[in-house]
Amino acid sequence: MFSKVFLAQTSREMEEFQPERTAYMACHFSPYSTGLSNTPQKIPENSILLLDDSTPVQGHDPNVVAEQLEELVKRFSVSAVLLDFQREENEDIWEMTSYILKALQMRFLKM
Repeated sequence: MFSKVFLAQTSREMEEFQPERTAYMACHFSPYSTGLSNTPQKIPENSILLLDDSTPVQGHDPNVVAEQLEELVKRFSVSAVLLDFQREENEDIWEMTSYILKALQMRFLKM
């Protein structure tokens, strides 16, 4: 049995329908910089933030990505970050995942 159900939505979908619990989707690695793109401008408090790999990790800076995620978590009181990586595994994605997990755990376990 589910204790909490979150509806995954894009920012456009959130404009039309605001469920009690939502997960912001479509935040991904930027094709033009070393960080993230399509980050939310507004999401409900206690939402889940989904980071996908629709743009592959190639030359992205793990520290920049972790700092952007940290800022979003703090600004919107995000309850969880979900890494929705579906591309074939490779060294870049393993390194990015490891760095993000360590960085966010270190930063938010202190709070």
